[in-house]
Amino acid sequence: MSTILIFIAALLACSLLAIWRFRVKSRRGSLPWISAFQDAQTRKLLPEERSAVENYLDNLSQIQQVPGPTGASAAPISLTLNAESNSVVILTHSITRYGITTDDPNKWRYYLDSVEVHLPPFWEQYINDENNVELILTDTLPLVISLNGHTLQEYMQESRGYALQNTASTQASIRGEESEQIELLNIRQETHEEYALSRPAGLREALLIVASFLLFFFCLITPDVFVPWMIGGAILLLAAGLWGLFAPPSKSALREIHCLRGTPRRWGLFGENNQEQINNISLGIIDLIYPAHWQPYITQDLGQQTDIDIYLDRHVARQGRFLSLHDEVKNFPLQHWLRSTVIAIGSLLVLFMLLFWIPLDMPIKFTLSWMKGAQTIEATTVKQLEKAGVRVGDTLHLSGKG
Repeated sequence: MSTILIFIAALLACSLLAIWRFRVKSRRGSLPWISAFQDAQTRKLLPEERSAVENYLDNLSQIQQVPGPTGASAAPISLTLNAESNSVVILTHSITRYGITTDDPNKWRYYLDSVEVHLPPFWEQYINDENNVELILTDTLPLVISLNGHTLQEYMQESRGYALQNTASTQASIRGEESEQIELLNIRQETHEEYALSRPAGLREALLIVASFLLFFFCLITPDVFVPWMIGGAILLLAAGLWGLFAPPSKSALREIHCLRGTPRRWGLFGENNQEQINNISLGIIDLIYPAHWQPYITQDLGQQTDIDIYLDRHVARQGRFLSLHDEVKNFPLQHWLRSTVIAIGSLLVLFMLLFWIPLDMPIKFTLSWMKGAQTIEATTVKQLEKAGVRVGDTLHLSGKG
């Protein structure tokens, strides 16, 4: 009776969980770009916030009508509120900035992973490694209405300084070299080979496999009433361990890699050691972090336009034609010695228990005899029987007088 109650309770719990997940997905379905952020939360847009947003959008449209250094006005950005703008998305995430070659005073594009967002220019100074961001959806790009505690309600105080800054930039524009600009070619997910470098060592999965071996062993000396449960638990542990080791990574586990084109340059002082030199290479405003074993080769691409793939944390995954973490793992597979050692030690432990556990002494001998091959021994005297070296599993044909 208790088993039936437990089954019914588990069924109800699974049903409630499925209903909750369905409601969350249906709520996010109205905002399709939210699916890229698993930890995002939502709330309603307040009336005073909507008024501040409308005020900002009006001023933005007026600024875009001001001619640039070449006499042409900036391309309009259609940020128009709609019915879905009443939902505010709250998340904590890093912001990636890319520069483009244009006469527009605002030469930067901002991304949350692969989602481009519109960030008010006067908030650029408040960008951190991890940012508390609030977004609303417009007809084109999601609009950032709050960044690290700064809200658009403060826009009236900030807009005057920004307008003066924008006017000054249109009167005197100093363009950098074209090589300093970064071109965003593509945004892709890391390959399985690149993911393998950051994948855990598999120690937890190895321990699960060893635990399943031990459960299989104890099934041999456990009363029959517990054997089915222990076999089921051992199979589940073994399946979980093998799945953790060999299952392909999910799409959400694969990190995003930004494919850029630009000119890497080294910035540093004389007398720096090798480790400092490898960490002072920049691509535009992005400080690159290279694998340590790439140090002798990265200088080949310095000062010339190169395709570079980087993670959001600025670690380089590929540079040029020859430096590639994907190719390294593909041609020289990783050797996970730690998890292999744990599984080997666990297997030896179970083997020794099979050999020296008294109740299993006879079955092991039968197994060894079967592997070696049974023999047929004929004897007519006791001395012949002693010399034959009878083993478990042999067939005897004895004859004599007595």
